[in-house]
Amino acid sequence: MRKKIVIFGGAFDPLHQAHIYIAKRAVQAIKAQKLYFVPTAKAFFKSPIKASNQARLAMLRVALKALPQMAVSNFDIKAQNGFSFNTVQHFKQRFPNAELYFLIGSDKLSELAKWHNIEQLQKLCRFVCYERFGYPIDEQLVQQFNVRLLGKCPLDLASSEMFGSHKFRQIPAKVLHYIHQHNIYLKTILQTLLDEPRMQHCLRVGQLAKTLAVANKLDGKTAYTAGAYHDLAKQLPQAQLEKLAKVAGVNDYPSWKVLHSYVGAYILKHWYGLNNSAVFSAIWNHTVPPQKMSQLDMIIYLADKLEPMRVHEEWAKGIDITALVKLAKKDLKLAYQITLKYVRSLQKN
Repeated sequence: MRKKIVIFGGAFDPLHQAHIYIAKRAVQAIKAQKLYFVPTAKAFFKSPIKASNQARLAMLRVALKALPQMAVSNFDIKAQNGFSFNTVQHFKQRFPNAELYFLIGSDKLSELAKWHNIEQLQKLCRFVCYERFGYPIDEQLVQQFNVRLLGKCPLDLASSEMFGSHKFRQIPAKVLHYIHQHNIYLKTILQTLLDEPRMQHCLRVGQLAKTLAVANKLDGKTAYTAGAYHDLAKQLPQAQLEKLAKVAGVNDYPSWKVLHSYVGAYILKHWYGLNNSAVFSAIWNHTVPPQKMSQLDMIIYLADKLEPMRVHEEWAKGIDITALVKLAKKDLKLAYQITLKYVRSLQKN
């Protein structure tokens, strides 16, 4: 009996539960011995790919550890290949006696006629197609290209649409942990919810937070993450902030303008799946500091107020930002107390 192999190409930027569902369905339907995920080379994908080639390979390897019938191939990335024909040729050379199947979504079905060397490609493999939401199956094309159908994927997910909502949680748990561990999509998440000036402010806060954390013998990566995400919800509309604040359990606040701290912490955990209590606390507390603040809480508060571009702002003319940053490296609590006292004096006026 000939070995059956499925080839599943795509950006996988990021990999999500629909990819896993489709892959499992293909293996089951075809009774395949192996399915290979083949991430597309960054230079050849039609839309900008956000994660690096190595990060996408790593995320796939994390996801597939518990799925022995599936593996990752780096052929397209290593060969800088942009054609499916070359990919299938590679697998034919590697497995000359195997039956090859090429897995596609119904969004690609209408494009097959334009694919490079499509007639030769059909001789090397058989297309297997799953139906995606919004892309009904064209039966004429199914007949023309002898396509085997897998049915409809019940998960309405697209990698490109995941960054601004709770759909990000549809990434496999171990991959999600890996993403946050390495901040793979940090800038992409910020870009989704913030304009460029606000994002740059967040990144500067992250850098200063890291510097202050290291100086105070705390984890720099955790501080950078909290600092970079601290204003994640800053530019959400007032109505949405108020609605999400209620969901987060916040009902008592001085002004809706402080809600972004609570909502930012909430969506980072519940939309994006970042489960780090220290990061959550630091973001939650950075607008209305409670009496008891952790060291990381104080660092994020200070980094927000003392990041380098603050020197150009009117409110900061009454403090020496450079001196306070220097002090925070030696005596974090004192620098925090001085800065907090100054900010509160402005609020009273």
